Amino acid sequence: MIDLKGPDGKIEFRLTHDAFSYYEDDSENIDEVLETEYQGEVGDTWKKVAQYAADDWDWDDEGIINFGAKSECFETSREFKKMEFFNSKGKWQLVPKEVEHWYHKAEEKSMENG
Repeated sequence: MIDLKGPDGKIEFRLTHDAFSYYEDDSENIDEVLETEYQGEVGDTWKKVAQYAADDWDWDDEGIINFGAKSECFETSREFKKMEFFNSKGKWQLVPKEVEHWYHKAEEKSMENG
């Protein structure tokens, strides 16, 4: 059994992505690190909280839009970097590979059903 509870008994994940926006004028591109946190309630399983994160695949790209750009934005994207949990000692720690793999599969299913 994988125990990913934080000090308050809740499971909290933090996903880190590299996010990009690409413009016709390369000087207007934005490359940024995005961190998103998902917290369950006391009693939630790690799979339930990971499913919340997986269902949030259609992310809000407004944070990487260059509103002052003069050229056209032709793409926004993000690339997964890591998934962490807030451990019982109050520190962020990488999730076990099993949890990360489960999350990726759940995200794929959510996108297919999307």
